[in-house]
Amino acid sequence: MIQIKYPHSSSDFVNEYLAIFDLVQLEQDWNTYKTTYNLQNCNFTVQDILKGDFNFLLDKSLKIAYPISDIKNKIKLYKLKKIFDYDKYQPQIANFFMKYKSEMKLSTCYYCNIDYINAFVSDNYPNKLDFINNANQEIFTKISNVGEATFKKIDAIRPYISVDDFQQKLNSKKIQNLDEIIETINNQSYPQYIQKNHFTLDHVIDKATNPIVALSLFNFVPSCYSCNSKFKKSEQFTNNSLEHYKSPTHSGFHFDEKVKFKLLFSSAVTDLTVKSIDDIDVLLKDNENLFDDYIKIFKLNDRYRYHKNIILELLNKKQDYSNSRIDEISKIVGKSKKEIEKDLFGKEIFEGELQEEPFTKLKRDIYV
Repeated sequence: MIQIKYPHSSSDFVNEYLAIFDLVQLEQDWNTYKTTYNLQNCNFTVQDILKGDFNFLLDKSLKIAYPISDIKNKIKLYKLKKIFDYDKYQPQIANFFMKYKSEMKLSTCYYCNIDYINAFVSDNYPNKLDFINNANQEIFTKISNVGEATFKKIDAIRPYISVDDFQQKLNSKKIQNLDEIIETINNQSYPQYIQKNHFTLDHVIDKATNPIVALSLFNFVPSCYSCNSKFKKSEQFTNNSLEHYKSPTHSGFHFDEKVKFKLLFSSAVTDLTVKSIDDIDVLLKDNENLFDDYIKIFKLNDRYRYHKNIILELLNKKQDYSNSRIDEISKIVGKSKKEIEKDLFGKEIFEGELQEEPFTKLKRDIYV
């Protein structure tokens, strides 16, 4: 529903993503795989597939077909999954998207614009000593890069009365790289925190049947749990290279322009006075039928129909606050008509981007 807008400095964004991976090993494994199975049409590198745009990904994934009825193809598919191993890199990939949450305006599901998605702070430490005495293994490891055995030694002799006390006690334990650990802790900016995420990363092109794009940056859509795990699952709405525009990761994804919410009224409605949600219905209208499968997969009509109360509230406000009345209020309070409209109907209708607030597209289409 919403096109993903990536950071302006796209080269830095992509290069930082590539830094997650052991590219040398991945390239070696990929070249071995191509040689073993004589893949003549796969003259591209791992870097190409990790950073390729959606056109490229769709084209290359479709050229590698593995009918799983054939045991040999099952083996080939398994080996390809081992190379492009999403589970291995998933935490780092999630952290990467969390780091860029502001630049990408990560706020609502890009597929549905119904649920919030976000990254949030789970633990705060006001100073170094508080961190040393209270951080759990996950957080301690992330900040100071210690292993499980080292953390157990640190935890066993807590609490410490100072950072110097921490260093002296651990010196007696002969902790390896202690100076580096201390330096890392001293260089942290407190309060220090660990981010958690309240979103899932959906693979637009299914990674189970197309593992070659399992790690591809522009195959990921930050989405809500419902869209990813309940509705889409492994279903595809981009089944050939001519359908690249259906992915929110593609620059030509124009769902917002092509598809509009249409409001329907029952015969009981007169003069646009709506008293009950039973008097209205809403559906997404695609005049060119470009996104019919997209709408069906994510159950968008049924899900938005459940939220008709939002429409009813908006219609009632428009009924109560005519243009002439808004003009009167504007003169009385000394604010512009546009500011009054923002206060009454919600500023997301008039400004900002779709992904910043849930139901923004619905409100904008209905308000017009």
